[in-house]
Amino acid sequence: DLAAYHEAHASRYVRPAKVTFTHHFFSTNRRESAFQDAQAALIQVSAGQDVASDSFIQHRDYVDRTHRQISEVFGSDFADQVLQAAPGQGDLDDPRPSWVGPFQSSYGYHLVALQGFDPGGRETFDEAYDRIVIDYETDLKSKAKDQFFETLLTEYDVVRE
Repeated sequence: DLAAYHEAHASRYVRPAKVTFTHHFFSTNRRESAFQDAQAALIQVSAGQDVASDSFIQHRDYVDRTHRQISEVFGSDFADQVLQAAPGQGDLDDPRPSWVGPFQSSYGYHLVALQGFDPGGRETFDEAYDRIVIDYETDLKSKAKDQFFETLLTEYDVVRE
């Protein structure tokens, strides 16, 4: 029954895509030409040179972050760009990261080095087992309650005044 429930409700048991990245930040509040500075820095960092970027209010490195988690820090447009860029970056286990960007957030512009990507996907029965049991039991209780009320309605005349 649980395996059939898992199949019938597959959309409930999906792992979101996750990305691991580091970034260089270029503040629009501290720089007159943050976008141009980020573009120039992309050339430098791609050539293996050090880059003079700005300090960021939060972290520089982010590990296994979902779209929602990235959006909470940088905004959803930034999260969209990072997750769209990740699958096209080839070997993300290469010790020399590929830098992409600049991507805009509400803070400014960022160059992003993608270091890992998990495309997510459907959870196996074993991965989702605990949640499947809870969902299955919750649905059974809900159906039983609905049937009880349907039975009550057939035993009584309901009059609207």
